Amino acid sequence: MVISDRRFGAVVITAHGRELTFDSYECYRAYFAKSNPPAVRETWVVDASAPGTLIPLAAARFEYDGLHPPMGSAVSYAR
Repeated sequence: MVISDRRFGAVVITAHGRELTFDSYECYRAYFAKSNPPAVRETWVVDASAPGTLIPLAAARFEYDGLHPPMGSAVSYAR
């Protein structure tokens, strides 16, 4: 998937080194809610305060701030 808005998105590196790209954090969560997701090595999300900049998921703080991600939810990310 192509990240269409540089303020949103997530990237996952699987245990086997495959890169999975998501248009929004919500798409990432929906994909991994499936019954058999791949093992994950790293997960990164876009820092909404610095469009195009990825930060580790563990360092992200999620905010409901009125921004409108491509897939319609209202969650964005900030440090």
